[in-house]
Parts: sequence; C-alpha cells; structure tokens
Amino acid sequence: MFTVSSQRALGPCAGEPCSGHGRCLETRSVSGQPARLCLCDHGWTGTNCDLTGKKRQALFSKSIIKLRHRFRKF
Repeated sequence: MFTVSSQRALGPCAGEPCSGHGRCLETRSVSGQPARLCLCDHGWTGTNCDLTGKKRQALFSKSIIKLRHRFRKF
C-alpha cells in the first residue's frame, strides 16, 4: 500500500493578500526573491488594495506635487 500526497509550495500570493479587492500577481524583487503585486479593482488602492478611492485621490495629488518639485528646471 502506498500514499500519494500533493504538496503545493506557498508563494507570495498564497491566501488573500489583496484583501479581496484585487488580483495578485507573482513577480520577483530586484534581488530575485519571490514577490507580489496587487492589481486593485476600481475604487480600491494601496499595497494590499485595502484603501478606498478617497484615500487614493489624496495620495495621487501629493505624488504629482512631489514629481513636479523634483524635476523642476532652472
């Protein structure tokens, strides 16, 4: 008698890292380590798609201001 077992390696997208509001993509970090990226559904944002659109609006505005300041020509 023998037993067959299936083992599946748990990757960076194991579980539900995108809070149920996005799709998880497995990728690699700069150093080659397994990593993940959440592609958030419309109206959700954040590393784990756990922030609503109102937060996204504020974060987006601040990032534009920083970019304009950073690349200002004299």
